[in-house]
Amino acid sequence: MEKVCLRGLLCGYSPKKIAETLHRSSNSIAVALTRGLYRYVEALTNRELNSLTNWKDVPKWLEVAGYKMPHYHHDWGEAP
Repeated sequence: MEKVCLRGLLCGYSPKKIAETLHRSSNSIAVALTRGLYRYVEALTNRELNSLTNWKDVPKWLEVAGYKMPHYHHDWGEAP
C-alpha cells in the first residue's frame, strides 16, 4: 500500500484522492502516511522527525535530495 500511496503523491494526487481510489477512509490513509511513508521521506531527505506536514512537499523534498526520476526522450524520427 505504501508504494501505491507514494506513486499517488508523486503524481500529484492528494491523500483524500488516494483513499477514494483505494476504497479506504481518508483518515486511515492520512494516519498510515503520517506513521510510515512521511517518516521514510524525512529519513531519506535528512529532515527532522515530524517535519513533513504537507503531502505536496514529498515530491519536492525527494527531488532536492536527488531522487528525481529520469525523463527519457525517444526520437521516433519519421516513424509512421
